[in-house]
Amino acid sequence: MEAVVEITDFSIENVLAQNDELRCKLESRDHQIMLLEEKINYLLYHRFSSKSERFDKRQQLLFGNEDAACEVEPATETKVPEHTRKTGGRRVPPQHLPRVRVEHDLLEEEKQCSCGSCLNRIGEEVSFQYDVIPARFQVIENIKFKYSCSNSKCKQPPITAQQSPPAPLPRTQASPGVLAWVGSSKFADGLPLNRIASIAGKRFGVPFTSTTLADWMIKGAEQIISPLVATMENALDGHDYLHIDETTLQVLSEEGRTAKQKSYIWCRVTGGNDTPIVLMHYSPSRAGAVASKLLEGFSGFLQTDGYAGYGASASRPNVIQLGCWAHVRRKFDVARKASSPGAANIARQGMELIRELYYLDNQEKEKPPDQRKRYRQEVVKSCLDKIRSWINRNQVQAFSYGGLLSNAFTYINNQWSKLTVFVEDGRLQLDNNNAERHIRPIATGRKVWLFAQSEAGARATATWYSLVETARANGLEPYWYLRKVFEEMPMYLRDRKPVNDLLPWNVDSKELEQLARRD
Repeated sequence: MEAVVEITDFSIENVLAQNDELRCKLESRDHQIMLLEEKINYLLYHRFSSKSERFDKRQQLLFGNEDAACEVEPATETKVPEHTRKTGGRRVPPQHLPRVRVEHDLLEEEKQCSCGSCLNRIGEEVSFQYDVIPARFQVIENIKFKYSCSNSKCKQPPITAQQSPPAPLPRTQASPGVLAWVGSSKFADGLPLNRIASIAGKRFGVPFTSTTLADWMIKGAEQIISPLVATMENALDGHDYLHIDETTLQVLSEEGRTAKQKSYIWCRVTGGNDTPIVLMHYSPSRAGAVASKLLEGFSGFLQTDGYAGYGASASRPNVIQLGCWAHVRRKFDVARKASSPGAANIARQGMELIRELYYLDNQEKEKPPDQRKRYRQEVVKSCLDKIRSWINRNQVQAFSYGGLLSNAFTYINNQWSKLTVFVEDGRLQLDNNNAERHIRPIATGRKVWLFAQSEAGARATATWYSLVETARANGLEPYWYLRKVFEEMPMYLRDRKPVNDLLPWNVDSKELEQLARRD
């Protein structure tokens, strides 16, 4: 039986009230549809479009909108002065590469001129080609001579000579060169261990397995690299400017956790003009307690993104937290790409202002900190005031759009006090890219090697990346630096010598170049 709706009140007031209610429902539904379309646009951009945040400020929306606030500037003519265009040319190969002279001459019968006279050599033309000799495996046979007493009545046991220098990993077949090659292939070049084993087997006929290589990487981290990383941790105590960030890592076999649960690698990097130190730390948690433990005893400037887990560390009286303008720009960039035309236009204005801020600040980038601080106070601070005024004028409209643009305005409002700290010190940066730059190899490598098999493997991964990224930050080539470490570290440990001489900032890059030429 169908329900019958009985309308008893046909008054004008009641009809108008019902119309207003329907209009509100339609407006709410239209707004919800807009937000859903925005999410679809964002997913499409994230899946198929370029991830670059670059944009041309002269580019305007193809279709106008009554909410658009930017006016199109009239076209102007620019006269470009004439200039001489440089011709292209190949670079001469570096002088340190060995040369192999290959001579090309005429045949004997071609050395006769058409007039009957002989041709005389008057010079030569030289052209260059690069050549490469693939990695060459060899087997080092360590012969340790044994001696016994010549007196037949002597009962002293035989004496065996000790290997010198000591093996980096006793009771394994790994030499310093192999450990450096495997370590740099994975942690500098991003290759997974099964692919490295496949390259060694199919290309060179060496029967490595990924299990063996993983065991070597874990033992190498625990026995050789860990003392260096511990010394780097102690050296971090004297720095008063740090960047910190974290990224995910999947660990398959970890006690009390499933393979689907996310684990994390935390990254701390020294900032300013201090000695570059990059330290990675593995933890199964992203809780703020992990950050508090890593930053225990730290005082000074701490640069982070907007993650609330850093709040406890940043709230200490001797810590000043900085925000990240790169994260602000990224949120406006997402809104520019995925929002409705009106919201996208406001987001575009925000990105133009942020680009102006970066441009002004970079003008005195190479100047001493004191001079850069004065410049920031006199010039850059006015740009911050301009951005603040723009936020105040547009935030009501931005919040009415909702969605991604509203998120961008909420983020910049919440972070504003941290985003303006950089003008107080010439060493400080506008963003946290210093940490993201060193954590990116983990993110890109993770797409290839996917996961860590065990907790020991995850901790070894953090240890290896700490040393490799610190070496890179100090201008060292990872393979030759790792080779030096695995060659000399066993002697330092045997003799109980301080390992400071092997820290990346104490190793001369020219020394590594000589090592490369020697081999």
